[in-house]
Amino acid sequence: MKLYIPPHDLARYWWRTRQSFHLDQHQLAPRWSELDGTLPAHNHLGVFFTACDSIYFDQYAENYISSIATSGGGQSVHIHVYNGDDERLAHAVRFGRERGVCVSATRDVHPDATLYSAFLFAAGRFVILPLVLRACASPLICTDIDVLIRGSFDRSIELLCESDVSLHLRPASSLPWRKVLASTVIAMPTGSSQHFFGCVAATLADILRLPVGHHVDQIILFWAYRQGRAAGRHTVRFASMDKRLIDWDFGRASLMWNAKGPERKPAYWEAVNAAQHFRGTSAGE
Repeated sequence: MKLYIPPHDLARYWWRTRQSFHLDQHQLAPRWSELDGTLPAHNHLGVFFTACDSIYFDQYAENYISSIATSGGGQSVHIHVYNGDDERLAHAVRFGRERGVCVSATRDVHPDATLYSAFLFAAGRFVILPLVLRACASPLICTDIDVLIRGSFDRSIELLCESDVSLHLRPASSLPWRKVLASTVIAMPTGSSQHFFGCVAATLADILRLPVGHHVDQIILFWAYRQGRAAGRHTVRFASMDKRLIDWDFGRASLMWNAKGPERKPAYWEAVNAAQHFRGTSAGE
């Protein structure tokens, strides 16, 4: 099963995360430092950040941007396209301008394109996140691209400003790789947040140097959370996001609907079809 992580890998990932967490900030230099495009500018209300391949960009990027533009919030948008092209980056910026929201876009210059896989696409945005966070020096709302923003995040960002890192925690899960949901995390522009996500980025970059057979983003976030909770010189203030900010059941009062998993895609497209300000009418159009 692709989600299953063997015990020896769990132990190795824990040890690698522990090593990263005890490095100084200057030792946690971003591992994917070569990015083409434009990084986001400062926005005190926050920046929505997502990453995807070209296929997901074509299917979901316009809906992602449109939902943020009509949410009533003051956030801007940054989209990273794995192995993207100039046309898609320009389209994201242009489409944002048409919808009245500031959009920036980048692509990576990866030395070995054979490593591109669904596992890297899921985890890669956390390797890039410290670069984006440092560039904008703003609250960063890191999400999947197949989400719909349904209301203003302004008040939520204000309430979470007393924390460094906001995660959706699932302590009842018996599986360590399911105890943190990676679909959405919020990083504040603080030194502790930069160190936390620098640790996550360094660990994932090391793991992703070779092909992997399972998702690794959630387990590394959990191990880093465990390290951050431990007493030490890198104390991190964590907040647990409630379901209104990352709702996979599409509740009416929720600020974000998350279509993670194939069983939720029909509901996502029904919502898109019902929203006349969205351009797409069905998957792939």
